[in-house]
Amino acid sequence: MEDIDHILISCSVSWAIWEDIAADMGVQIVIQDNIRDLYTSWINRRFTNRTRRKLWLASFFSTMWSLWMQRNGILFKQQTMDVKSLCHIIKWRVVTWSKTWEENIPYSADLLVQNFQSIPMLFN
Repeated sequence: MEDIDHILISCSVSWAIWEDIAADMGVQIVIQDNIRDLYTSWINRRFTNRTRRKLWLASFFSTMWSLWMQRNGILFKQQTMDVKSLCHIIKWRVVTWSKTWEENIPYSADLLVQNFQSIPMLFN
């Protein structure tokens, strides 16, 4: 049976995406039993840099939203799953959302998406 925890976490494809996004942000994550536990572990991660923490939190919501939208596209619009493209969309959302914050992030959205794995060094 397909349930929300399976769709967003325990499905091997979904979990690989979570791991990829976290790894690019310099964090190794451990699979959780459910969304609530994943959310709790995600928000409890501490960073010394405020902007990096906000990017980390945005990555949770971007990943969750993107996985859900992808699932709906597959189910209702006969779309196919393209993991590489979905990871790019997740990163794009994180970066574009960050542009609305009060912090002045001195990098273009394109540059941040292309160098997403550099976020830990840029905001250390």
